[in-house]
Amino acid sequence: MDIWERYDAAMASPSPDWSFGRIADELAAEGHSREEVLSIFHEFLARVQQTEPNESPKQDAVLDVMDCITGWCQPRNAIKFQS
Repeated sequence: MDIWERYDAAMASPSPDWSFGRIADELAAEGHSREEVLSIFHEFLARVQQTEPNESPKQDAVLDVMDCITGWCQPRNAIKFQS
């Protein structure tokens, strides 16, 4: 599944927070760096903001996962990267 198919699945999910978190975990497990994953999530955020211009739970979900990517969260919630 390519990155935009993953995005579409997360947007259609009843639990976008969990789905976006899973995408970040999968990308990290596939060997992507923190910077690469964060860049992808910046693209996700831009797309969410285009489709849902007002603050929404989906925007919050992407932002929350970005916090987990950068480590701005509880240590147990941080995305684990290989490098």
